[in-house]
Amino acid sequence: MTKKAIIFDFDGTIMDTNDLILNSWQHTFKHFEGKERSIEEIYETFGETLTYSMQNLLPNVETGLAIEKYREYQVVHSDEQIKIFDDIVKLLDELKNRDLLLSIVTSRLRNTTMKYLKSFDLLDYFDVIVTCDDTNIHKPKPEPALIALKKLNVRKDETIMVGDTRFDIGCANSAGIDSVLVNWGVAYRQENLPSEFIPKYVINKPMELLEVI
Repeated sequence: MTKKAIIFDFDGTIMDTNDLILNSWQHTFKHFEGKERSIEEIYETFGETLTYSMQNLLPNVETGLAIEKYREYQVVHSDEQIKIFDDIVKLLDELKNRDLLLSIVTSRLRNTTMKYLKSFDLLDYFDVIVTCDDTNIHKPKPEPALIALKKLNVRKDETIMVGDTRFDIGCANSAGIDSVLVNWGVAYRQENLPSEFIPKYVINKPMELLEVI
């Protein structure tokens, strides 16, 4: 069936925020622990809400203080450490030319999501934006994607969901939406993962999405 709507993740899929996220975490670790942690440990948090990750990685630090320190770095360095992935604008232009409905479903806060979309002139491409402020249940649970479906007024079989982490794939699969893993973000380890985290499609470049819709 030809798809009518596409749900995109934001960080690591539309925007290359990987360096900013890594450096924000290391800034936070150095402040509270006096040293950095492994990049692999930080990568494991990609796709989670920040509150959940902070509680998990810094359980002995008051979560609000840890998040404040994390965002302190982002406020100063976001403009220099964020960029759009190559060919994303080209892809979005083509999808809108085909009259597809586009949505973002992200575990990021609404205020920073909107800030970056506006800063990079991407906001007008998207018909619906669902952030962690819109639900108390987050990826990999299906609720964020189901909210997007309702707002887009489309069925799950008319939709495809695109992301770079197991949380995106799990969200799509649990919602009954065809899932697409992108390989231009953080490396996604599929080995030994339960079936609910295995994507239906894998693409290596943005324009390859056109082949699966």
